[in-house]
Amino acid sequence: MVSDRVYYYYDFEVLAPNGTRIGVIHVCVYTANGEATMHIELMPRNEVNEINNIRPAQYTA
Repeated sequence: MVSDRVYYYYDFEVLAPNGTRIGVIHVCVYTANGEATMHIELMPRNEVNEINNIRPAQYTA
């Protein structure tokens, strides 16, 4: 059986004015039967803290 769904995944980093990563938003958009569905999820704060410990945000706002 062949699925006609197409999935798109996006991750957005939420940064504080000083460039610190304070959140991550996961977005999944998929199309099926001519309709698009979007699923938005916030990464839990403890997981964001783990990412910050491994790879600090390298951006400035």
